[in-house]
Amino acid sequence: MAEAAAGLGVPVIHLSTDYVFDGTKDGAYIATDATAPLGIYGASKLAGEQAVAAANPRHLILRTAWVYSPSARLRQDDAEAG
Repeated sequence: MAEAAAGLGVPVIHLSTDYVFDGTKDGAYIATDATAPLGIYGASKLAGEQAVAAANPRHLILRTAWVYSPSARLRQDDAEAG
């Protein structure tokens, strides 16, 4: 999709996650911090970010900490299960 959009000159917005980081930084992460995913989910999201960036120079990557969950389980439980 990012490549097709690039061919049309259209920017792409890619939704990602803070799971691309390892969580060891004191304080908030910024876009230029080194990534270090701890699991398959974070690694797959990072690969998606890299693919979008490579395919379309007109891109915006939004990393969110939480989108939605009707359950009360902790995020780590969700990451380990998925």
